[in-house]
Amino acid sequence: MSQPDAPEKSSPQANREKLMTALFVSMVQQQAESALMMLGHLPHPETGEPVFDLETARLMIEQLSMLAVKTRGNLTADEDRMLKQCLHTVQMAFVKATKQSPGGAAAPLITPSSAPLAPTMAPASNPFTTSAPTAKTATPAVEPEEDSSTRKRFVKKYDA
Repeated sequence: MSQPDAPEKSSPQANREKLMTALFVSMVQQQAESALMMLGHLPHPETGEPVFDLETARLMIEQLSMLAVKTRGNLTADEDRMLKQCLHTVQMAFVKATKQSPGGAAAPLITPSSAPLAPTMAPASNPFTTSAPTAKTATPAVEPEEDSSTRKRFVKKYDA
């Protein structure tokens, strides 16, 4: 009698790689869904009511953008495609939400191509203090639009 084909045993490294991919996908999707919830696209899980919080949504989108920058070159093609697709989806939802919001536009988003590699740190006034140096904050500025058909350009300026 012949035995049925036993399933191929995968190596522990392959199992770990599959687990890491599943965890990465889950984290990106969770972050994207949270951003969409803050933009009113998904109801709040506890209340069932839509939530509209542009600042929190912007923070979540910037975290996804940071993930894209920090993991560049270290993801599989599928992981990279999924991350970029989620980032694009939430960025477009953010743009639509800012156009529809009564308060007007919020600060521009950082895209993976425009994100600084590291924050600029202000020197500590006293080198013997235990407080850590504080990061300089970015002040977004919008260049004036020349023509209504041209695309708006955003410039990031740092306080001195």
